[in-house]
Amino acid sequence: MAKKRIKLEKRDDRREFSIIFHELWTESLGHIGGSGALLYCFLKYLADHEVPEPYSAEWEQAVCLPLGMSRDESHAAWAKLQESGLILLEKNSYVLCEPRPSVGASPTSESKMLMVEVEARFGRPLSMTEIELLGDLCRVYDETLVRLAAAVAVEAGALSLPYIRQVLLNWKAKGITSAAQAEADRLGFQEKKAKRNARTGSRGSDPAPTPTALAPSKSKYDEAEIILRRIRKSAGDEVRHGN
Repeated sequence: MAKKRIKLEKRDDRREFSIIFHELWTESLGHIGGSGALLYCFLKYLADHEVPEPYSAEWEQAVCLPLGMSRDESHAAWAKLQESGLILLEKNSYVLCEPRPSVGASPTSESKMLMVEVEARFGRPLSMTEIELLGDLCRVYDETLVRLAAAVAVEAGALSLPYIRQVLLNWKAKGITSAAQAEADRLGFQEKKAKRNARTGSRGSDPAPTPTALAPSKSKYDEAEIILRRIRKSAGDEVRHGN
């Protein structure tokens, strides 16, 4: 069955029209989403003009209202733009960066499957920083080892890529290089933990061994209050840089 398609043509070519590079759609859209793309285009339009801070009361009137976004939606979009490297904090101002084509080899289908698997285990999408770190780990370690390290992180309640990296480093220090050795080490640790719990009469699971342990996120992305704290932290850093 033939697909129905429409043709779009430009009637006029006005110089005032904002030109957005193709990379915004081809490289960034998958992460920043429609709200992020809309916010980026609007900020591009306002470039070289002062805009309210995202956490200020004026932000909602100047940005959210024209774009038809809620305050929380705009904060989530801003956070995604920062994670994608499209907004940077330099000295005492924010810099709106141009989207760039990705550099290096395209991820393999196995790497994409691993990313999806880790996201399913964590119960949330990975940020761009986490995706890059996961790619780095896959270039250094066998993907089967990375997958097992992710399982260890989930069992420990430490849902973070730095924890996965630490597990891999611990295995490397022990001379563990194969999936069979890693699985044996994992099962051995579980057995020791079960015996320890039996001796102490503990009924619950051990807490995560590092302060970086995170509880599974119930939302599809960061909760609004977490994003707001992140933006406020950036603003605080900006004030300190300006002093």
